[in-house]
Amino acid sequence: MGNMLVQSMNPKEITSEILKDISKIEKSSTQRLLKEYDRESKKFKIDKTKSYPKVFEIKKAAKNTWLIFLRKSPTEKNISIFIPLLLVAWSISMIVLV
Repeated sequence: MGNMLVQSMNPKEITSEILKDISKIEKSSTQRLLKEYDRESKKFKIDKTKSYPKVFEIKKAAKNTWLIFLRKSPTEKNISIFIPLLLVAWSISMIVLV
């Protein structure tokens, strides 16, 4: 299990924890989220000519919460997955500044 991001961590420790969490998300959550996204878009009968964005909140065992953005636009064949590291960096800087 990894560590929760905390105020006392240095930048190297923070980076290490972020990379560990992202790796765990890729291994454990990506396929489940893609299936859930697909199921939901069918359930709500999303028009295939429209873009459909969806945000999932994931809380890992270390109690770090992540926002995962999925989107499929009409021009794309695959669903796009985006984990906003800029948002993470901003949140971490807020932790350090507090």
